[in-house]
Amino acid sequence: FDGVLQFQDNLWQYWDWTSEMVIPSGTKVVGIECKNLGFAEGILASTPDGLVTDGSWQCSHNENLVGWAKPDFEDSDGDFSEALIINRTVGFLQATIDNSAQWIWADQGHSWAACRKILGPST
Repeated sequence: FDGVLQFQDNLWQYWDWTSEMVIPSGTKVVGIECKNLGFAEGILASTPDGLVTDGSWQCSHNENLVGWAKPDFEDSDGDFSEALIINRTVGFLQATIDNSAQWIWADQGHSWAACRKILGPST
């Protein structure tokens, strides 16, 4: 959150398991990065207060960006664009994921994506 790496558990490598974290009050940017390990690309997330992955997120496939999840990051090279919505039906979703959350990604054909959602203005 705000460019600071959060706790990582051992579930990160399993697409059908959910990792849970608490977003601190005052967080300005939520950033999620993901690598497709060969099954299917996609990021799916939600919070209890209604934040869901959808087309309002910005995503990039550029793995060399520095500070992309920080509030003061400026996308001067235009690396980020509107999240690609992936139409995917899986047999189940974890009960903790809101049904309105959509699978998102940077661009098809890339194995890595960084997606960010700006929650509040940077200071």
